[in-house]
Parts: sequence; C-alpha cells; structure tokens
Amino acid sequence: MTAHHKSVGARLRNWLIAGILLTAPLVTTFALAKWLIDAIDNTIIPLLPSSSIEGVSLSAFIDKVPGSGVVILLVTLILIGGLMGGFLGHKIVSWIENLINRTPLRILYKTIKQILQTFLQGQSTAFKKPVVIEYPRKDCWAVGFITNEKCFKKIADGTGDDTMVSIFLPTTPNPTSGFLLFIPKKHVRVLDMSVEEAVKLVISAGILSGENDELGTSEPTKISKK
Repeated sequence: MTAHHKSVGARLRNWLIAGILLTAPLVTTFALAKWLIDAIDNTIIPLLPSSSIEGVSLSAFIDKVPGSGVVILLVTLILIGGLMGGFLGHKIVSWIENLINRTPLRILYKTIKQILQTFLQGQSTAFKKPVVIEYPRKDCWAVGFITNEKCFKKIADGTGDDTMVSIFLPTTPNPTSGFLLFIPKKHVRVLDMSVEEAVKLVISAGILSGENDELGTSEPTKISKK
C-alpha cells in the first residue's frame, strides 16, 4: 500500500472518529430527553379526565401534542408550590408530615426531603469541593467530593477524632453511586478544579478533564521478568 493510500485511509478514519464524537453525544442526549418526556406523558396524560369538547376527548387531544405531559406536570408543581406556601398550605403539609412520621416511611421521607432541599435550595456546600484522598491504599489517590466539613458528634465520639469530614467517593463511570467516607481533614487535599471538571474526570475514567490540564504523559513502569 502506497503512502498516499495510507494517508487517505488515516484521514477517513479521523473523519469517522470525529463524526462519532460529534453525533453520538447529540443523539444520546436527544434520545434520553425523548425517553424522559414520553415517560412523563405516559404517566400524566392517562390521569386526565375523560371529558370531551365537541366529541373530542381532552386526553386524546393533549396526547397528540408531544411534551404536553411535561408542561402539565410543571404547571401542577408550580400551583402546588404556590398554594402550599401560604398559612393554610403549611398547615396541610404539617398535618401530612405528622401522619408520615407515625409510619415506617418517615426515614425514607426525611432523607429524600433533606437531599432535595440541599440541591434545589442550596442549603449546603455539598459537592462543591473536589478533593483527592489516599484510597484504597497508600500512594493510590481517588477523586471525591466534600459533602460536609463539620464533624458529626457521634462520628467524633466513635473515632476519637473531631476533625473528620464527610467525603463522597463516586464510582466510574456512574458518579451517582459510590461510598461515604469519614476522613481526618489533614488527609484530604482540595483540588484546584471545578465540580464539573472533577465529575467529567470521573465519568470519563480519567480520559477527559479540564482544558490545558495535562502536564505530560507517563509510561507505566515495566516489571522485568526474572
């Protein structure tokens, strides 16, 4: 094969890779968005009343408009938020929560509520400090996120160290699962990078990070066979 043919082949290969890198994220994003919208529509629209206007069913009419279920859900949530924000709304919410607190569901309800309040209302600095810790052994570093810089009293009493910080150690490539670790603050090193860069680093298994972030390349040490 001539050098010209090799050059053409290499160029076609690069174009193919570029095409995949450009289209795959777009197609995947739109596919997931469509799946989510369809899932919401299929859940919300069947709940609509079966009343009809001039012989046309309301639910059947709305079903023909893609994303209508999402709009209905958003409007409903906004109305609920507005109504529950008043004095009467607070009384109703308090009554419902008192009922839940008398059931085994109270732990699940309180956990979900606290997590949503943390992320939606910004009541915490959770996941805003990317760090590295030595895990699972010395000289082996893992990327994590500080979720709480204050040490829990029971953790301090159990470990004898009141400088413990809460670290969420995500898994790759799915950062929504992981481990909760309590580590002395002196063993935690804060990274000079944004949360987005750290998450990108975890999801891509170290392939992607911030722009101009690589200092160089290093070859793994070769172990000679004796």
